[in-house]
Amino acid sequence: MSDEVTMAKVDSLFTDLALGGITEAVFACSNPDGMLGVKYIGEPKLLVYLTSITELQILDNSMAMLSVTAEEE
Repeated sequence: MSDEVTMAKVDSLFTDLALGGITEAVFACSNPDGMLGVKYIGEPKLLVYLTSITELQILDNSMAMLSVTAEEE
């Protein structure tokens, strides 16, 4: 799937989200070639909050996975 097709799908998703009342959203993706796509809608302060919460959630999940792996060994 090309980058243009992928981002067109993201644009469509964001349109649907906005129609559903979502006011802030952040989307990031990458492919094996290292290409990165980022799209966001909303107020910058809330977007920073969303990305911070997302980062903490990912870190927490990563640590939980590492803990389970260490216990299994």
